[in-house]
Amino acid sequence: MTETPIEFAKDIRNAHGEYGVAFKKGDIIRSGGMPAVYIIPSLMDVQKLNGGFCNELKPFINILRLKDKTKRKKHDFLFEREWRVDRDIDFDEIHPIGIILSESLSSLYGRSDYIKKLEKYVYEYGEIQIE
Repeated sequence: MTETPIEFAKDIRNAHGEYGVAFKKGDIIRSGGMPAVYIIPSLMDVQKLNGGFCNELKPFINILRLKDKTKRKKHDFLFEREWRVDRDIDFDEIHPIGIILSESLSSLYGRSDYIKKLEKYVYEYGEIQIE
């Protein structure tokens, strides 16, 4: 998940796909979600020397890879402001507030089983189009 402002949604779509589901941040937090944490390798090593992270925190931790000028350019993902929940999201428990589409809903009929499953939420909460 991302907390990226809508003006950067096109960049997210290009990196991760054509569709998205929008949630209220408070609903994600109440469900146990939180921002992903990126730690530089030296601090990760120190943490490992001190017993590592507890199991509940591990799903939220990543190593922040420093750019190596000798290797090809890596995707700069930090602007995405990534969030995670350590399990699948049940839409009956955490209701979406919108569906993010790259084109109108009517043009997607028959093209995506995923969108078909979300159809009831599209009509309940509305479409957010990203040009």
